[in-house]
Amino acid sequence: MFRVILSTLCLTFGVFVSVKAEKSCDSLGTLIYEDMACRPVKKDGRGCAIQYECDDVSQKIDSCFFRGKSYPLYGQLRNELTNEDCGAECTCHNYFGTPSFVCLLIYCVNGQSFDLKPGCYDKYELDKCCPVGMTCPSEDNPLAECHVDGKVYKEGEKFYPKDTCLKCVCGKGWNGRFEHPFCKRSLCSIQFDGIGQVHSNCAPLYLNKEVLCCPITWVCPTYKSDHITKINNNVDSNSDLFCVFGSKTLKLGEGFQRKVSYFLPPRDVQCECIVPPLLTCKVM
Repeated sequence: MFRVILSTLCLTFGVFVSVKAEKSCDSLGTLIYEDMACRPVKKDGRGCAIQYECDDVSQKIDSCFFRGKSYPLYGQLRNELTNEDCGAECTCHNYFGTPSFVCLLIYCVNGQSFDLKPGCYDKYELDKCCPVGMTCPSEDNPLAECHVDGKVYKEGEKFYPKDTCLKCVCGKGWNGRFEHPFCKRSLCSIQFDGIGQVHSNCAPLYLNKEVLCCPITWVCPTYKSDHITKINNNVDSNSDLFCVFGSKTLKLGEGFQRKVSYFLPPRDVQCECIVPPLLTCKVM
Protein backbone atom coordinates (compact mmCIF):
# COMPACT_ATOMS: atom_id res chain seq x y z
CA MET A 1 0.00 0.00 0.00
CA PHE A 2 1.28 3.41 -0.87
CA ARG A 3 2.19 5.45 2.18
CA VAL A 4 2.48 9.23 2.02
CA ILE A 5 5.47 10.47 3.99
CA LEU A 6 4.75 12.48 7.06
CA SER A 7 7.52 12.59 9.61
CA THR A 8 9.94 15.25 10.67
CA LEU A 9 12.88 15.70 8.32
CA CYS A 10 15.84 17.90 9.09
CA LEU A 11 16.39 20.34 6.24
CA THR A 12 19.60 22.14 5.42
CA PHE A 13 19.75 25.21 7.62
CA GLY A 14 22.96 26.69 8.95
CA VAL A 15 25.03 23.97 7.33
CA PHE A 16 27.28 24.31 4.32
CA VAL A 17 25.56 22.90 1.26
CA SER A 18 27.73 21.19 -1.32
CA VAL A 19 26.36 22.02 -4.74
CA LYS A 20 27.82 18.85 -6.22
CA ALA A 21 26.20 16.62 -3.59
CA GLU A 22 22.99 18.62 -3.83
CA LYS A 23 22.78 18.02 -7.56
CA SER A 24 23.41 14.27 -7.30
CA CYS A 25 20.38 13.71 -5.07
CA ASP A 26 18.11 16.35 -6.57
CA SER A 27 18.59 14.74 -9.98
CA LEU A 28 16.53 11.88 -8.52
CA GLY A 29 13.50 14.01 -7.62
CA THR A 30 13.71 13.79 -3.84
CA LEU A 31 12.66 17.35 -2.98
CA ILE A 32 8.93 16.63 -2.94
CA TYR A 33 9.54 13.88 -0.38
CA GLU A 34 11.35 16.38 1.82
CA ASP A 35 8.49 18.83 1.29
CA MET A 36 6.06 16.27 2.75
CA ALA A 37 8.50 15.29 5.52
CA CYS A 38 9.09 11.72 4.38
CA ARG A 39 11.56 9.35 5.99
CA PRO A 40 14.60 8.67 3.77
CA VAL A 41 15.84 5.07 3.60
CA LYS A 42 19.54 4.71 2.76
CA LYS A 43 21.66 1.68 2.00
CA ASP A 44 25.34 0.79 2.08
CA GLY A 45 26.37 4.27 3.20
CA ARG A 46 24.99 5.96 0.08
CA GLY A 47 24.45 9.70 0.32
CA CYS A 48 21.07 9.62 -1.43
CA ALA A 49 18.03 7.71 -0.26
CA ILE A 50 17.01 4.62 -2.23
CA GLN A 51 13.37 5.10 -1.22
CA TYR A 52 11.17 7.07 1.15
CA GLU A 53 8.67 5.84 3.71
CA CYS A 54 5.46 7.79 3.80
CA ASP A 55 2.74 7.33 6.37
CA ASP A 56 -0.55 6.28 4.83
CA VAL A 57 -2.93 9.23 5.18
CA SER A 58 -5.13 8.41 2.18
CA GLN A 59 -7.77 6.80 4.40
CA LYS A 60 -7.98 9.73 6.80
CA ILE A 61 -11.24 11.65 6.44
CA ASP A 62 -11.03 13.83 9.51
CA SER A 63 -7.58 15.40 9.35
CA CYS A 64 -5.07 17.10 7.08
CA PHE A 65 -1.31 16.74 7.12
CA PHE A 66 1.37 19.32 6.67
CA ARG A 67 5.08 18.52 6.83
CA GLY A 68 4.80 15.78 9.40
CA LYS A 69 1.97 17.09 11.55
CA SER A 70 -1.74 16.30 11.66
CA TYR A 71 -4.41 19.01 11.78
CA PRO A 72 -8.12 18.35 12.51
CA LEU A 73 -10.92 19.42 10.21
CA TYR A 74 -11.27 23.21 10.31
CA GLY A 75 -7.86 23.45 11.93
CA GLN A 76 -5.73 26.28 10.60
CA LEU A 77 -2.03 26.57 9.85
CA ARG A 78 -0.08 29.48 11.23
CA ASN A 79 0.59 31.99 8.47
CA GLU A 80 4.32 31.96 9.17
CA LEU A 81 4.37 28.30 8.04
CA THR A 82 2.84 29.08 4.66
CA ASN A 83 3.83 32.63 3.81
CA GLU A 84 6.89 31.70 1.75
CA ASP A 85 4.63 29.37 -0.27
CA CYS A 86 2.33 32.36 -0.96
CA GLY A 87 -0.49 30.85 1.09
CA ALA A 88 -2.43 32.39 3.97
CA GLU A 89 -5.29 31.45 6.29
CA CYS A 90 -4.94 27.77 5.31
CA THR A 91 -7.79 25.73 6.80
CA CYS A 92 -8.37 21.96 6.71
CA HIS A 93 -11.53 20.94 4.81
CA ASN A 94 -12.95 17.76 3.34
CA TYR A 95 -15.05 18.87 0.40
CA PHE A 96 -14.55 15.93 -1.98
CA GLY A 97 -13.65 13.00 0.24
CA THR A 98 -9.96 13.94 0.49
CA PRO A 99 -8.99 16.22 3.37
CA SER A 100 -6.84 19.10 2.17
CA PHE A 101 -5.94 22.64 3.04
CA VAL A 102 -7.83 25.47 1.41
CA CYS A 103 -5.73 28.62 1.37
CA LEU A 104 -5.96 32.22 0.33
CA LEU A 105 -3.34 32.83 -2.32
CA ILE A 106 -0.97 35.75 -1.92
CA TYR A 107 -0.32 37.60 -5.15
CA CYS A 108 2.70 39.83 -5.50
CA VAL A 109 3.20 42.44 -8.20
CA ASN A 110 6.90 43.11 -8.58
CA GLY A 111 7.75 46.79 -8.60
CA GLN A 112 4.27 47.71 -7.45
CA SER A 113 4.24 46.19 -3.99
CA PHE A 114 5.61 49.46 -2.71
CA ASP A 115 5.71 53.00 -4.02
CA LEU A 116 9.21 52.56 -5.36
CA LYS A 117 11.42 55.60 -5.58
CA PRO A 118 13.58 56.12 -8.68
CA GLY A 119 16.64 53.86 -8.56
CA CYS A 120 15.15 51.64 -5.85
CA TYR A 121 14.03 48.02 -6.11
CA ASP A 122 12.02 45.45 -4.16
CA LYS A 123 13.71 43.87 -1.16
CA TYR A 124 13.06 40.20 -0.33
CA GLU A 125 13.53 37.88 2.64
CA LEU A 126 13.88 34.10 2.46
CA ASP A 127 10.74 33.30 4.42
CA LYS A 128 8.41 35.76 2.70
CA CYS A 129 6.43 35.43 -0.51
CA CYS A 130 6.27 39.12 -1.41
CA PRO A 131 8.75 41.98 -1.06
CA VAL A 132 9.18 43.26 2.48
CA GLY A 133 10.29 46.76 1.53
CA MET A 134 12.57 48.50 -0.90
CA THR A 135 16.30 48.99 -1.20
CA CYS A 136 17.73 52.30 -2.34
CA PRO A 137 21.44 52.36 -3.25
CA SER A 138 23.37 55.50 -2.30
CA GLU A 139 26.88 56.62 -1.46
CA ASP A 140 25.96 56.53 2.22
CA ASN A 141 24.43 53.06 1.91
CA PRO A 142 26.89 50.72 0.16
CA LEU A 143 25.15 47.51 -0.83
CA ALA A 144 26.39 43.95 -0.93
CA GLU A 145 26.74 42.14 -4.23
CA CYS A 146 26.55 38.41 -4.87
CA HIS A 147 28.30 36.97 -7.91
CA VAL A 148 26.59 33.71 -8.84
CA ASP A 149 26.56 31.75 -12.10
CA GLY A 150 27.99 34.65 -14.05
CA LYS A 151 25.42 37.15 -12.80
CA VAL A 152 25.54 39.90 -10.18
CA TYR A 153 22.73 40.16 -7.65
CA LYS A 154 22.27 43.15 -5.38
CA GLU A 155 21.49 43.12 -1.69
CA GLY A 156 17.90 42.03 -1.11
CA GLU A 157 17.47 40.40 -4.52
CA LYS A 158 16.41 36.76 -4.93
CA PHE A 159 18.37 34.25 -6.94
CA TYR A 160 18.28 30.52 -7.61
CA PRO A 161 21.72 28.86 -7.98
CA LYS A 162 22.08 26.75 -11.08
CA ASP A 163 21.75 22.97 -10.70
CA THR A 164 20.39 23.15 -7.15
CA CYS A 165 16.98 23.24 -5.48
CA LEU A 166 17.98 26.23 -3.39
CA LYS A 167 16.54 29.71 -3.20
CA CYS A 168 18.69 32.55 -1.95
CA VAL A 169 18.59 36.24 -1.11
CA CYS A 170 21.73 38.31 -1.50
CA GLY A 171 22.87 40.10 1.65
CA LYS A 172 25.81 41.59 3.55
CA GLY A 173 28.35 39.00 4.57
CA TRP A 174 27.83 36.84 1.49
CA ASN A 175 30.88 34.60 1.15
CA GLY A 176 30.00 32.68 -1.99
CA ARG A 177 28.66 29.66 -0.12
CA PHE A 178 25.02 28.64 -0.36
CA GLU A 179 24.23 28.51 3.34
CA HIS A 180 22.00 30.06 6.01
CA PRO A 181 21.11 32.92 6.36
CA PHE A 182 21.39 33.51 2.62
CA CYS A 183 20.02 30.25 1.17
CA LYS A 184 17.62 27.45 2.01
CA ARG A 185 15.95 24.53 0.30
CA SER A 186 12.99 25.39 -1.89
CA LEU A 187 9.50 24.20 -1.00
CA CYS A 188 6.92 22.76 -3.38
CA SER A 189 3.62 23.24 -1.52
CA ILE A 190 2.64 19.66 -2.36
CA GLN A 191 0.23 19.52 0.58
CA PHE A 192 -1.53 22.66 -0.64
CA ASP A 193 -2.26 21.88 -4.26
CA GLY A 194 -1.04 18.36 -4.93
CA ILE A 195 -2.26 16.18 -2.08
CA GLY A 196 -5.18 14.85 -4.14
CA GLN A 197 -2.75 13.64 -6.81
CA VAL A 198 -0.55 12.05 -4.15
CA HIS A 199 -3.54 10.20 -2.70
CA SER A 200 -4.40 8.98 -6.21
CA ASN A 201 -0.87 7.64 -6.68
CA CYS A 202 -0.11 9.99 -9.56
CA ALA A 203 3.44 10.79 -10.66
CA PRO A 204 5.17 14.20 -10.51
CA LEU A 205 6.22 15.59 -13.90
CA TYR A 206 9.41 17.62 -14.25
CA LEU A 207 10.40 19.93 -17.06
CA ASN A 208 14.09 20.14 -16.17
CA LYS A 209 15.87 16.87 -16.87
CA GLU A 210 19.02 17.49 -14.84
CA VAL A 211 17.82 18.74 -11.46
CA LEU A 212 14.32 17.76 -10.36
CA CYS A 213 13.02 20.31 -7.88
CA CYS A 214 9.28 21.06 -7.84
CA PRO A 215 7.05 19.33 -10.43
CA ILE A 216 5.19 21.45 -12.98
CA THR A 217 2.17 19.12 -12.96
CA TRP A 218 1.19 15.47 -12.41
CA VAL A 219 0.72 12.42 -14.61
CA CYS A 220 -2.23 10.42 -13.33
CA PRO A 221 -3.71 7.01 -14.20
CA THR A 222 -6.32 7.07 -16.97
CA TYR A 223 -8.85 4.65 -18.34
CA LYS A 224 -6.28 3.70 -20.97
CA SER A 225 -3.59 1.24 -19.96
CA ASP A 226 0.00 2.46 -20.16
CA HIS A 227 2.43 -0.04 -21.64
CA ILE A 228 4.74 -0.91 -18.74
CA THR A 229 8.22 -1.92 -19.80
CA LYS A 230 11.79 -2.04 -18.48
CA ILE A 231 13.28 1.41 -19.15
CA ASN A 232 16.51 1.31 -17.17
CA ASN A 233 18.60 -1.85 -17.33
CA ASN A 234 21.26 -0.41 -15.02
CA VAL A 235 19.35 -1.30 -11.87
CA ASP A 236 19.41 -4.36 -9.67
CA SER A 237 16.94 -6.79 -11.22
CA ASN A 238 16.64 -8.53 -7.85
CA SER A 239 15.69 -5.35 -6.00
CA ASP A 240 12.50 -5.53 -3.97
CA LEU A 241 11.86 -1.80 -4.38
CA PHE A 242 8.75 -0.75 -6.26
CA CYS A 243 6.65 2.32 -7.06
CA VAL A 244 2.89 2.67 -7.10
CA PHE A 245 0.96 4.30 -9.93
CA GLY A 246 -2.79 4.19 -9.43
CA SER A 247 -3.50 0.56 -8.60
CA LYS A 248 -0.37 -0.70 -10.38
CA THR A 249 3.02 -1.50 -8.92
CA LEU A 250 6.18 -1.04 -10.97
CA LYS A 251 9.56 -2.50 -10.18
CA LEU A 252 12.65 -0.34 -9.99
CA GLY A 253 13.64 0.65 -13.53
CA GLU A 254 10.19 -0.01 -15.03
CA GLY A 255 8.05 2.69 -16.57
CA PHE A 256 6.13 3.92 -19.60
CA GLN A 257 5.87 6.73 -22.12
CA ARG A 258 2.82 8.89 -22.69
CA LYS A 259 1.84 12.02 -24.58
CA VAL A 260 0.68 14.70 -22.11
CA SER A 261 -1.80 17.39 -23.14
CA TYR A 262 -0.66 19.78 -20.39
CA PHE A 263 1.61 21.26 -23.04
CA LEU A 264 0.54 22.94 -26.26
CA PRO A 265 1.19 21.12 -28.44
CA PRO A 266 1.14 17.90 -26.37
CA ARG A 267 4.57 16.48 -25.58
CA ASP A 268 5.94 13.03 -24.86
CA VAL A 269 6.96 12.23 -21.31
CA GLN A 270 8.68 9.23 -19.79
CA CYS A 271 7.81 7.96 -16.32
CA GLU A 272 10.10 5.60 -14.43
CA CYS A 273 10.38 4.04 -11.00
CA ILE A 274 13.57 5.68 -9.72
CA VAL A 275 13.05 6.52 -6.04
CA PRO A 276 9.91 4.86 -4.60
CA PRO A 277 7.13 5.23 -3.73
CA LEU A 278 6.30 7.70 -6.54
CA LEU A 279 7.13 7.35 -10.20
CA THR A 280 9.28 10.12 -11.66
CA CYS A 281 8.19 11.64 -15.01
CA LYS A 282 10.30 13.82 -17.28
CA VAL A 283 9.56 15.61 -20.52
CA MET A 284 11.38 13.85 -23.34
